[in-house]
Amino acid sequence: MLTAFQKTKLQLFFDIIDYDKNGFVEKDDFISIGENICAMLQLDEENFYYPLIYAACEKAWEDLYAYVDEDEDGRASSGEWFKYADEKIVNCDKSQYQLYLDKVVQHIFELFDQNKDDFISVNEYINLFMSFRLEIRYSAKAFTKLDLNKDSLISREELYTGVEQFFRSNDPSDKGNWLFGSLEDMKV
Repeated sequence: MLTAFQKTKLQLFFDIIDYDKNGFVEKDDFISIGENICAMLQLDEENFYYPLIYAACEKAWEDLYAYVDEDEDGRASSGEWFKYADEKIVNCDKSQYQLYLDKVVQHIFELFDQNKDDFISVNEYINLFMSFRLEIRYSAKAFTKLDLNKDSLISREELYTGVEQFFRSNDPSDKGNWLFGSLEDMKV
């Protein structure tokens, strides 16, 4: 059973990926995210990375859609999302959760580790915020919260920790709650 705090964070995540704000998460939302990433990075259709970014966004949708869309209408409602999150993310066995966590971290690195050094720099993290239309003013603070060893880079391990805390933690003081910025001030 999801706690109220977990529901708040899961609703925030749903609202972030509901890019057109129609109350449903759909493939078009993920395509719009890809378009925004390409625009932000000033990539045109001739650029090598352009189709790779679109493919990564489509893959993220396919990974989610396969499990969330219970009524097979091509979109996920918040009710479907909460049921999925409760059973397949928050309150599932460790191996099942690890598969989800691996996919989320992989998608973030595929989309935002532009120099492919296997770290997310502060500029790359700011790009994440801009791509998802998050409050940019929180990006630097969120980055420092997730940079656990304070080396000015977010490693895969640090991102794993942050993502896990965001999705599963009940402790408001956990640094992973800053994955997308300040929970108290965030209005998506």
